[in-house]
Amino acid sequence: MQENLKQDLYLDGNGTLTFEFVVSVWSADACDGDQQECIPLTFTLMKGSTEIAKQEFPNVNKDGDDEVIQWNLNANETMERWNRSIEEPEIHVQFSWPGYNGWECI
Repeated sequence: MQENLKQDLYLDGNGTLTFEFVVSVWSADACDGDQQECIPLTFTLMKGSTEIAKQEFPNVNKDGDDEVIQWNLNANETMERWNRSIEEPEIHVQFSWPGYNGWECI
């Protein structure tokens, strides 16, 4: 979202939120957990400073091609009302993986 909410946001507590993202990841396929801290592609839905939901996408394509990721999230009572002044929705994105170091990098 590029603008703040103009008024409180109300959602159906029995509905489904669908988020769709297009990502392009270029990295190594494997992660050596002993040598590196690896975080798969992770989206976190925030309500102000409160984490509402988190979803990992460990099988994201890492060859640099565009990939559409869909996150379907069942709404609940925590998501029914979003206060426009202190509970703005945010989506945080995390990804930490070793870089690609093939012959193309020479």
